[in-house]
Amino acid sequence: MGLFGGNKENYKNKKSIIIYFSRADENYFGGAMKYIDKGNTEVIAEFIQEITGADIFKVEPLEKYSEDYRTCIEEAKVRTRTRNSTH
Repeated sequence: MGLFGGNKENYKNKKSIIIYFSRADENYFGGAMKYIDKGNTEVIAEFIQEITGADIFKVEPLEKYSEDYRTCIEEAKVRTRTRNSTH
């Protein structure tokens, strides 16, 4: 028995889509900042896509986040605060 309780052939004829958001660039890993070309969620989404054969779609922000980790965190806080205060 494989991942998801069956083999990948069980999923090949199903209509599925993997929708994900993932951030690359500078990230925090084990106490240090590192630059990565592909975010962890993207790696996992591609892995699941390979197993299931599902379509895959990466969600992109309307306004790109900064590549710098700390700046990105501050941008996300502002965007979240702004979005939450309008709803």
